[in-house]
Amino acid sequence: MIVLKDKLKILKVDLKIWKKEVVGNANQEMEKLSKRVQKLDGMDGESELSECGRLERKILLANLGKSRLKQEAIAYQKAR
Repeated sequence: MIVLKDKLKILKVDLKIWKKEVVGNANQEMEKLSKRVQKLDGMDGESELSECGRLERKILLANLGKSRLKQEAIAYQKAR
């Protein structure tokens, strides 16, 4: 019985590490992406944004959408 208890403790620690690595902090990720998109929008407002900048903005918006879905999935799981 003691061996099982120790294995479960190790598993709990491993799951916490995995969650931080794979899931990460969705709120911080969304903030970071939003700030970068706002910065690119500001640059576009001041002058013409380059093709590279437009592509970066498009990719950031796609990643922001994925982060929102991830955050919704986490909220759904916590609500269960």
